[in-house]
Amino acid sequence: MKKVLILAAVALLSVVGCQNDIDNPSVKPVEKATLKASIEQPVAATRTSLDNELSVLWSAGDQIAVVGSSAPENAVVYDLVAGEGTNGGAFEGDAIADALKAAVYPASYFDTESMGEESSGTFYLPVVIPDVQEGVVGNMPNNANLAVAVGDGALEFKNVMGLLKLQLFGTAERPIKLIQIAANEPLAGKAVVTIDGNEPSLEFTDNITKVITVTLPENTVISADEANPTVVYAVVPAGAFASGLTVSVMSDQARELLSNNRTTVDNAVARSVIQEMPAADVRFTFYKDQLANTYIVEPGAVIDLGPFRPDGKLIGHVKSAGYSSPRYYTMITGQAPTTHTINNYTNYCRFTAPDAEGVRILEAKDADDNILWDWILWITDKPEDVTLKDGKTVLMDRNLGAVCALPKDTVVSYSENWGLRFQFGRKDPVFNASTNLIDVSPEVGTIEYVMQHPAAFIHPLDTTLAEHQQWHGDWMWEGTKNLWAGAEKTIWDPGPAGYRVPEGGNGTFWVTLDFKSNALKEWDGNSTEDAAGYFADLRGYWFNVTADATQPLFMPRGSYASGSDGKYYTGGWYWCRNDVSMTGGYYRGRLFNLSYTTSNGNVVSNSSNGNRATGGFVRCQKIVTE
Repeated sequence: MKKVLILAAVALLSVVGCQNDIDNPSVKPVEKATLKASIEQPVAATRTSLDNELSVLWSAGDQIAVVGSSAPENAVVYDLVAGEGTNGGAFEGDAIADALKAAVYPASYFDTESMGEESSGTFYLPVVIPDVQEGVVGNMPNNANLAVAVGDGALEFKNVMGLLKLQLFGTAERPIKLIQIAANEPLAGKAVVTIDGNEPSLEFTDNITKVITVTLPENTVISADEANPTVVYAVVPAGAFASGLTVSVMSDQARELLSNNRTTVDNAVARSVIQEMPAADVRFTFYKDQLANTYIVEPGAVIDLGPFRPDGKLIGHVKSAGYSSPRYYTMITGQAPTTHTINNYTNYCRFTAPDAEGVRILEAKDADDNILWDWILWITDKPEDVTLKDGKTVLMDRNLGAVCALPKDTVVSYSENWGLRFQFGRKDPVFNASTNLIDVSPEVGTIEYVMQHPAAFIHPLDTTLAEHQQWHGDWMWEGTKNLWAGAEKTIWDPGPAGYRVPEGGNGTFWVTLDFKSNALKEWDGNSTEDAAGYFADLRGYWFNVTADATQPLFMPRGSYASGSDGKYYTGGWYWCRNDVSMTGGYYRGRLFNLSYTTSNGNVVSNSSNGNRATGGFVRCQKIVTE
């Protein structure tokens, strides 16, 4: 089979109109010609639009690119002038002298940068198949199907491609934005079509892509009825797909995952045939564009989680066979009671939350039991926002991971508003710090290590090794890194969607918390009054800093995990995302201590040099865009 010719820049045939016969007496009008064109009609043919019997019809605005045998590299565009809505039409364009002609539909697919050839009635037509198709629910994508024809009279177009009929249903109410189809074989790019009146063939040559995208009209919502699914068509090259086709559905929010992926019949698509896919249940997983690694889940809710990091990248590890996604999902051993259900499916899991509020840490693992990523599932009623007096600072009403905002009436339950503890810069909370203690080292004090060992509490070495440039109060070997900092929220920030670890320093709300003279609101139960007349609940403090004077801000004291030994000590230590400049040869994080003292009336220590290995609380700050 003759292959496509050398790449070269070839201009389209110029069309010179009769603009002024008096001024240009030698210029003559270009002769127009009409070509009759019909469409191949097998049982389930494809072209540009389908009627109810799955026939293929010409559509308004259709164009074909026509070449002659003497100049197969130069195409003339012909427009549909008759036959709209039928399988036989008439196209008009500038006349071509050659009796033997070949044509490409749609005209825009003809590759004007490559040379076409003809030999003994066989045409080698250069084409470019785009990787984006304009989808229409229930119909073929607009101007997406590649068809070719050859003849010395009426042109009979033969389809080069096949058609996937996707049948989708689901319970999600989010509109679908687009569908992506991926394979291990080429789906788009530069190619050559060989046509001699018999079966056309396609061979890809350059700029090959293995993913195509079908865009959908705005506010396209899939059916909730499995018996009457939403039908979307996609045009794909005819041929076999050794590993099948992977179908991903994207909502108007971001990337989502289709549960029944890699499921084509016989893993092959025939030329000029509609390949009907079985009805697939679309389960929308948590999406990327809100940048969150913590998800707030209502008790008893059923959610699906796909193998994507907060920045939308697919998690996995590279093997010789290619990119490997998670094989199964599980909970961190011993992290929480097993009052939950995890169902593992291909590339995603379904999590059924327990009825009791609390926190679960879901891990995605590979076949060798290595943790690829993990997520915090915060099971609680939806936290409320608290706006401070400055009108621009908005905080959550509770600590990250807490199951309630206000203190309970009994000492037994007062820890329910404490929440999770984090080492500075880590996305995963501290659990059983003293029993999960690991000494820091160049191998352990890395981002990669804590990502694969989320339950480990990194205990700083008591060492002055020259290569360990920061003080031993840091869990990270490279103390220059601050994984929470930056103008934008990072993937290491544990805050839920729309929130992040709060800012700290001069001009922030921490400074306004430094009250004197009856700064604390009297709690109507279990409160004590000191000699200076201040009221402080034994389990935390109330601050009159909110815009609504009747709703003060409550900050529990709780306990923190010491960076020295991993043990828990009483104290309300709260992290900010700011680090502290190097002082004395070491780096520290900004850690505020809620500590009531009668000597100066403060309830917030101005301490900003916190050991990064400390396990402290986080009170999330809402991301407000002006």
